[in-house]
Amino acid sequence: MANEKAPLLLEQGAPPLATGYGEPQAPPPTQPPPPQAPPPQPQGPPPPQYSGQPQAPPPPGGQYGSYQNAPGYQNAPLPQQNTNTTVVVQNTAAPNPVLREGPAIVTCPNCRVQNRTNVSYTTGLFALILMGVLFLFGFWLCCWIPLVVDGCKDVTHTCPNCHYTVGTYKRL
Repeated sequence: MANEKAPLLLEQGAPPLATGYGEPQAPPPTQPPPPQAPPPQPQGPPPPQYSGQPQAPPPPGGQYGSYQNAPGYQNAPLPQQNTNTTVVVQNTAAPNPVLREGPAIVTCPNCRVQNRTNVSYTTGLFALILMGVLFLFGFWLCCWIPLVVDGCKDVTHTCPNCHYTVGTYKRL
């Protein structure tokens, strides 16, 4: 046992010591490691990534830039694209409300301005029938009342901007 040697402790970063028993010595750590081949690069365009937003279409011509530069297609004509565009315009305005006895907010079909209509009252069929009924039943002294009461007359709605007749509310 006297011939056994105790293991030697080495400092960190120090080269290993030769023991003298025929063991190979490791190269010193100052030499750089042998170069490795770079990782293989993917061929072709990268795969499309979904970002949640619409993406622009790929540029015309594809991989070779255009049909004329592609091998085997030196004199190929370019395809024609349809450039006609049809635009449909829809009227999204709300329909005019039903015209009644009072003023209403409507869009004038003549000048396209949204305003409150002016109202005017005219004697219509309802006022004349009511006057005739009152006269027949003996109320000849008060048969003229339906001709002056606005509640018995027809209502004409006009635009305050261009004075166009928007509509008429007839009682009968």
